[in-house]
Amino acid sequence: MVRSERHRPGVTPSRWQVTGVAVGALLVLLIGADVAAACSCRPVDPRDRLREGVPAVIARVVGKETYTDPFFGEGYEYRLQVERGFNLSHGPELSVRTAVHERSCGVDWQVGQRVGAFLSHRKTGWHTSLCHLVDPGELERALLPYPRPIGQGRPALIAAGHYSEARLMALDGRGRILAYGFGKGTTERLSVCPGHRRLVELVQHGSRRRVAIRRLRSLRVLRGVIVPRATNAVYCADKSGSAIFTAAVVYPTERSLGRIEVRAITGRRVRKAAERAGDVVAFAHSHAYRGSR
Repeated sequence: MVRSERHRPGVTPSRWQVTGVAVGALLVLLIGADVAAACSCRPVDPRDRLREGVPAVIARVVGKETYTDPFFGEGYEYRLQVERGFNLSHGPELSVRTAVHERSCGVDWQVGQRVGAFLSHRKTGWHTSLCHLVDPGELERALLPYPRPIGQGRPALIAAGHYSEARLMALDGRGRILAYGFGKGTTERLSVCPGHRRLVELVQHGSRRRVAIRRLRSLRVLRGVIVPRATNAVYCADKSGSAIFTAAVVYPTERSLGRIEVRAITGRRVRKAAERAGDVVAFAHSHAYRGSR
């Protein structure tokens, strides 16, 4: 049986009552789902890789041969006519090696094909893999500045995640950009405050998590607060963004049941507001819902 409780922000934990169940869903975007299971790739924004100094190339394949490496086995060696190179010194042509089999993240290019790829350098020369491929157009666009915001009116949608230097984008009703929310890290959760003037985001940056409060229209950061690493939910309870609630699910020991910790953030002060058993938590309409799977 699943149990659930609610807590009205501002009311002491002893006032919690049994209500219903709210189940949050996580949408997972599978990128490169057609890649064989043995080759697992983690998507990375080309802007990030270029900014970090990772070598890359846009080129046309003009030659293809097989070779045998004593350590990596059979592979392809491509001769590329370089159109543009990034973060590397190069001549008019470049040799790049890769594995043969797709299950080993090998690349199967055809002579005459225009390609884009990030590269790594080993003793045997330049190498690439299926996980390092990028569309030439995407690589070119990664060098351009962010498009100028041309949206009008109030935000209709907030796009959150990780866009190189930006974590957020505010879009109007026609999908035009109103503003960028710059900052390091990745936005994990969002909560728009009542009145639609403030926005609260839960941000993952390295091993830390923090809550950032922004103006909704401009996405300018007003303040930020460090929260426990296990925090996985956030809720804004008032118009000014001065009353914020977070929740974390922790497991004291490997075999223990989950414990939900709800914290209240007032200004820069973080205090524990409630603690209950459970491993599912969600905020909605001024209530905290918890459950057990």
